[in-house]
Amino acid sequence: MVPVARRNLFSEKGRFAISVAGIAFAVLLILIVLALYRGISRTGQTFRELPGQLWVVQPGTTDPFHSVSLIEQARLASVTTTPGISAVVPVLSRQMAFEAGGSEVSARLMALDVPSTVALPPAIRERYVPPPGAIIIDRTLSRKTGLTAGDAVDFGTEPLSLSVQRVAPSGAEALSQFVFLNFQDARRIFGVGELVNYGMVILKEGTEPDAAAQAIAARDPGLQVFTTDAFVKAFRKEIDESFLPIIAILLGIGFVVGAAVVGLTFGVPPVRSSV
Repeated sequence: MVPVARRNLFSEKGRFAISVAGIAFAVLLILIVLALYRGISRTGQTFRELPGQLWVVQPGTTDPFHSVSLIEQARLASVTTTPGISAVVPVLSRQMAFEAGGSEVSARLMALDVPSTVALPPAIRERYVPPPGAIIIDRTLSRKTGLTAGDAVDFGTEPLSLSVQRVAPSGAEALSQFVFLNFQDARRIFGVGELVNYGMVILKEGTEPDAAAQAIAARDPGLQVFTTDAFVKAFRKEIDESFLPIIAILLGIGFVVGAAVVGLTFGVPPVRSSV
């Protein structure tokens, strides 16, 4: 006895092939959309990997990607005297275009002015704090631009030529690749004088981040303080508000297509014997 379902499926092989292709397309669409969302939602992971637990910014700053923060570097000195603070690292960061591989590319430049008194783990210093005249890029940017260790890149209007010191493993960023450079080089490229974009706060062991953030804000109301998680989640909020509705529509389309194809496939009239 041949099962009825199998007879129905193979009674019209062309229709069956189209049905299989339709279901495969619907599943593929759903997987691509979910993978895209997962990749974008990990944007900001670099800030989690840095050694700071708090970020001091200019009031009104929403997140590290959609707004600009400018703070006088000298103003960060008062933050270092807050109880529970081990160090405050001035940070310069901005999205910038530059020539590489015969074309113009864009990446987020970031530089950390780590005090000599701060003992960073060797892996952190090797990954994020290059010496003067050098930059560190990740494998994704290297593949996109063709840059490898030893290649020179020109930045700014001077121009300032910097050499790729190291190609690090690919990061988690989906929307933008990071280029880490020396702080003094970044100051020359950005041309912002004594201004910095952020203050990365490294806490003493055992210090509660939320309590330290409140203490900093109380000492200087002209500064806004984010925990690292809150800083990254602020960008995630922008994604959820703008991207999730589009994802919901695409997932709905994929589900409807898949359901319609399944319905058409199993709606084929059963093959009856002529006997």
